[in-house]
Amino acid sequence: MGHAEAPGRSRGGFTTKLHARCDAQGPLALVLTPGQAHDVKGFPPLMRMIGDWINVVRADKGYDADAIREELSG
Repeated sequence: MGHAEAPGRSRGGFTTKLHARCDAQGPLALVLTPGQAHDVKGFPPLMRMIGDWINVVRADKGYDADAIREELSG
């Protein structure tokens, strides 16, 4: 394929994003958002779905936001 597509509506129609919260065993919670929504929109529902225990966070740069950093350090 080789060419990048913008999130949201594309030539193929409407798209979605799947956000996952996982541990070493696999997915713990999943959230589906519209493709045009920023990745930050998927974070709050994932944090509410599973308890307060977080040791390590691995995410792509779409989740790099001050609000998320504050939530994780709080």
